[in-house]
Amino acid sequence: MLDLFPEAEKPVEIIPAKKLTA
Repeated sequence: MLDLFPEAEKPVEIIPAKKLTA
């Protein structure tokens, strides 16, 4: 769900975000 973090296109923020949505 990269749409949830469009401003934070950083892989570091995407990794934890995916774990929360996983």
